[in-house]
Amino acid sequence: MGKLSTFDVNDIMSPSESEIYQINNLNLNEIHKMRRDELLKSDFKFDHLNDKDKKDMQDLLLKNYKVFSKSYKTLGETSAVIPEFSLLHNFPLQTKPYSIPLMAKKYAQQEINNHLEAGIIEPSSSSYCFPVIFIKKKQNRSDSNSEPKFRMVVDYRLLNLNSITETFRICLPKISEIIENIAGRKLYCVLDLKSAFFQIKLRDEDKRKLAFCTEMGNFQPTRLPFGSKNSTSYFHTLISKCLNGITGKNVQFFLDYIIIAADSLCELKVTLQEVFDRLIKFNLTLDPAKLQLCKPEITYLGFDLNANGFSQSEQNVNKVTNFPKPKQTQILNKYKCFWAC
Repeated sequence: MGKLSTFDVNDIMSPSESEIYQINNLNLNEIHKMRRDELLKSDFKFDHLNDKDKKDMQDLLLKNYKVFSKSYKTLGETSAVIPEFSLLHNFPLQTKPYSIPLMAKKYAQQEINNHLEAGIIEPSSSSYCFPVIFIKKKQNRSDSNSEPKFRMVVDYRLLNLNSITETFRICLPKISEIIENIAGRKLYCVLDLKSAFFQIKLRDEDKRKLAFCTEMGNFQPTRLPFGSKNSTSYFHTLISKCLNGITGKNVQFFLDYIIIAADSLCELKVTLQEVFDRLIKFNLTLDPAKLQLCKPEITYLGFDLNANGFSQSEQNVNKVTNFPKPKQTQILNKYKCFWAC
């Protein structure tokens, strides 16, 4: 079994500005200019507000252009938390690459090129090698006629074994406590970090351990990858550090989803600015397309929140009650595992 690492978030020292603001190919001022140029008023949706409140919110968001990213090129990057992938032996691990489905090949090439151009991955000659899979994303009904999109995920299951990689484990907050703390308010916003894990830099000595192979060649990540068993813990540590001191009745988070609550638009704007200031200091960026702004009722972590409190999301309840009767052993086992969780 691997050794268990323990940590206290208070043991992590606040990073200096020189440690936080590290960009591979462009300096921070250039990145900020690119973020400003790509941001549009139409990126923000709050048609439910009156004209005055809508303008006030637009002004606040556009003023904080440094906190938004619409592309990999302008993605945030921080060294505020530095992941360590400590292996329990030095034997290189290799797995043959998986075949890429024909319908995903075009997307795979484009995604790898985009990651290379943004410095998220780099060519690798590492003796470690893990396969990549492309998972089809769900499409909205309005996009049903568009080309399918895929998520690139490295299969790190071999690396994730406790006998191979040392575990870095923390206690994630209880969802029930988050909901109880934030429920019963009149207005809500939910902020979603853009490609969240990709905003954390890796140590040079760890990049080779996470190398992956594709039909297009071998590469290694320069940022924290999806799929590693320790990625979630390190990311939670980062956001804990970033929002330390301001979480409570007005601000809560679970991984890359930050929720802000208030009883008036004025209070909401003040809290939003406080959160934006923290994210900008750590050079972390949000996805403007996924913001939920100034809503009297919102769904967060499977619960509907409003001024009256909270309740289970009806949509999620319907998914369970309308679940088709399993007719195959494999599906039945999955269903049993779901209820055992």
